[in-house]
Amino acid sequence: MVFTDSLSHASVSGRYAFVTTIIVCRRRMRHPEFAPFDLLLAHRTARAAATEP
Repeated sequence: MVFTDSLSHASVSGRYAFVTTIIVCRRRMRHPEFAPFDLLLAHRTARAAATEP
């Protein structure tokens, strides 16, 4: 099982490959701070703060 929001469907193949996309509104998540988008945003914000003079 892969939890990602950028996996290319072309990279998954084979007889038993199962690909599905489920879109969940972040407001409805139990822990939205762990959503991939929020993790990337937090990383970007922390990196930007570290490079400020």
